[in-house]
Amino acid sequence: MAEFFMGFSEYFQRQQQMGRGDAIALIDEQCSLSYQELTQAITDRVTWFSQWPQEQHFFALSFNADIWSVVTYLACLEAKIPLLLLDPQAVSELVTPQLSRLGVCVWIKNQQVQLVLANQKPLCRKDLALLLSTSGSTGGAKSVMLSRENLVSNARSISQYLPMGEQDCGIASLPLSYSYGLSLLNSHLMVGARFVLTGQSLMTKDFWKLMREHKVSSLAGVPFSYQMLKTLRLERMDLPALKVLTQAGGRLNIELAQHFYQLAQQSGRQFFMMYGQTEATARIAYLPPQYLPEYGDCIGIAIPHGELYLRDLLTNERFEEINQPGELYYQGPNVMLGYAHGANDLNSATCITELATGDIAERLANGLFRITGRKSRFIKLQGKRLSLDEIEANLNQAGMRECIACGRDDTLVIAFLASSSRESIQAYCVKTYGLHPTQFKLLACPVFPRLSNGKPDYQRLLVSAQAGMTALPAIADLPLMAKQDAEQGTEQ
Repeated sequence: MAEFFMGFSEYFQRQQQMGRGDAIALIDEQCSLSYQELTQAITDRVTWFSQWPQEQHFFALSFNADIWSVVTYLACLEAKIPLLLLDPQAVSELVTPQLSRLGVCVWIKNQQVQLVLANQKPLCRKDLALLLSTSGSTGGAKSVMLSRENLVSNARSISQYLPMGEQDCGIASLPLSYSYGLSLLNSHLMVGARFVLTGQSLMTKDFWKLMREHKVSSLAGVPFSYQMLKTLRLERMDLPALKVLTQAGGRLNIELAQHFYQLAQQSGRQFFMMYGQTEATARIAYLPPQYLPEYGDCIGIAIPHGELYLRDLLTNERFEEINQPGELYYQGPNVMLGYAHGANDLNSATCITELATGDIAERLANGLFRITGRKSRFIKLQGKRLSLDEIEANLNQAGMRECIACGRDDTLVIAFLASSSRESIQAYCVKTYGLHPTQFKLLACPVFPRLSNGKPDYQRLLVSAQAGMTALPAIADLPLMAKQDAEQGTEQ
């Protein structure tokens, strides 16, 4: 068990002991670092931290996709300095209150800019290593507290079920401040692989140039990424080194799942659909590729060293029956320490032994788990309990394929793209759910607004509809990637 919880530096030292000290670990637009150079850079960065008094050692880092930022992140883990990771695109007006509330001492924006925040000296629990903001739609800033053991155990589990090793190369196709993006970095470094750091979007030519130049072997994306990859015709690209595709960050619709499974089969690649939450560091479950043709709507099985099970929605008792809905729970060494809403939470003595995912699921006879809804994705309209996920699925099956449902009790909002008809959606809701047109709002969108992790920005849709808008303003005369960038919010 002691080996299981080795820190990242010990894994880097192991690479050197195996004669791989000169093997490349990190690549960015400026330079590259071998594992030996990375180890030394971490040591030097820890020394650099001494410019701030010991009592000010609680940092926040705007986590840019460059070597300098990655070294700073790893050095904080090595020096046991609690670190809050921030989206570098987040606006200061949103970040500053969060830093104040948590009591962050030093905000490291980049190599040139570090801000010492006055009167900030919080007491942190000794096992606190990292804080990641959740991506909820309420706009409330709460952070998930993670330990070094959480990070290392999750990275190791990922490296055990995905086909990855020292000969492989990954790329930062997602923000590193997002738990999924961070897990890509951690798992590749753990196995001694190479990792390409870039701020380029997969919608740019430069991104695909990096893919070819560095022989990237695995590519990760959220559902929105795979919509774009289909548009880009991934199958036509000359990417002989690419052998693994991974997807997480939300449910991938069955048509896209089958599309990329078929492409993977035709090109000799593997396609892994995965499920996770920031509260479990990143990954919770994965679907072995052989199940995808028949069970593409399932999240699969627990990652190595983890366990999935169900509890009754009313009694909370654990049960083993198949095809029965219950709340999905998870146990494993990657489960968070707890939430931090403010500085007082940083020294809590909480010990979480199981994670209530908030998802409603069922276990199939073959042991796979299938999510059927989310507890928080239910609203009540005139006493009727409605599943927002079910509304989206039903609209999709009825031919209205580009719809997003969100809301709060007594407020249902359905956002739709031009491919769907306002009149058709309204008629469907009236007939199927018995709703009066005054009980729901329809919002036309040129493109769906999304958070930086690619998930729909439910909060923006809800606020816009409640403000009386019937359509979001068009983003005219912009190329596709510019539209995507313009619509993305900050991860909360």
